[in-house]
Amino acid sequence: MPSRIRRFALTILLFAAWVATPGAVCAAETVKFQASDGHSLTGTLWKNDDAPGVLLLHQCNSDRSMYEEVAGLLVDAGFKVLTVDFRGFGDSKGGGYDLANAERADWEKAMEGFPLDAEAAHAFLAGEGSGAVLGALGASCGGWQVVKLAQDHPELKHLGFFSSGLNAEHERDLLQMRDRMMLLVAAKGDTRAAAPAGTLAYRGGKDRTDLLLYDGDAHGYPLFEQDPQLASKMVKFFEPILD
Repeated sequence: MPSRIRRFALTILLFAAWVATPGAVCAAETVKFQASDGHSLTGTLWKNDDAPGVLLLHQCNSDRSMYEEVAGLLVDAGFKVLTVDFRGFGDSKGGGYDLANAERADWEKAMEGFPLDAEAAHAFLAGEGSGAVLGALGASCGGWQVVKLAQDHPELKHLGFFSSGLNAEHERDLLQMRDRMMLLVAAKGDTRAAAPAGTLAYRGGKDRTDLLLYDGDAHGYPLFEQDPQLASKMVKFFEPILD
């Protein structure tokens, strides 16, 4: 085979491999933005032109890195995605917020700002391309922020709660939002999360809820190890948005 043809064939093969590589078209990018009170936040963005968006909010003993697999699968499915570190976590420390070995008062101060962080993340993702943010997933304390976002953004139709200890007020508010779909994930022994998940699944009905209950008492991200298919199940919950 002439060398010029071999080079052309190799170019085609390399291009095909690049297109087939998960996440190749939508590379992850570290981004910075500010909450309304001026606190600087760091996130990871997978920008996907005009695709609909899904926002991923971590639990309060982790950071945005817990969602790397979920984010990659969402991007492969056709979404734009943003993960963000709440103030005091990961790369969003500073400005008086660092929750490693923090006192109760420091936690209370930071948690007052979490709704501002979630709103800033939502606004940032919504501004990347023309696709609206139609889904959000929150783990543990991140789930509380998903409830608030859903109240403020009626277009946010698919809501995921991952080991989230939702209170009676959260349950009431979610059940009143009759046009929302809910994914409820918890371990049976993690009673603070399993009890509201069961209540919402029962009262919300099968048409509105997907309930995933696991044995044991794992809280949040350890469930990814317990069920290697959990990330894929989360993505499947959001896929109807693309229809």
